[in-house]
Amino acid sequence: LDQSAVGTMLTALASLRADRVLEENRGDYGLSQPSLTFWVTANGATHAFSVGAENSVTGSVYLQKDGGNEVYLVASSRVESLKKGKADLLAQEESGSGAASEPDESAAPEE
Repeated sequence: LDQSAVGTMLTALASLRADRVLEENRGDYGLSQPSLTFWVTANGATHAFSVGAENSVTGSVYLQKDGGNEVYLVASSRVESLKKGKADLLAQEESGSGAASEPDESAAPEE
């Protein structure tokens, strides 16, 4: 498991803040076909969130908690790190970049 990627995802979730709250959902904002859906479990409750389109003026993305009416504008940089799937998180381990290297025989002490 790529611990660095998992840590980045957790940091992004912990620091996810709304730049703006749209009280009335007056449009689709790309939420009918979200670019990303993620789930967060905290205190025994699981909540789903959908990420919609990017706001062309601010560069933020629209986010909505499933079942909620409010739509939030959040920094797209925070959401980007959440777009890793299971295969992405396992990829580093399989590529061997996190594995221990073979001992260097030439550096072994002579007996």
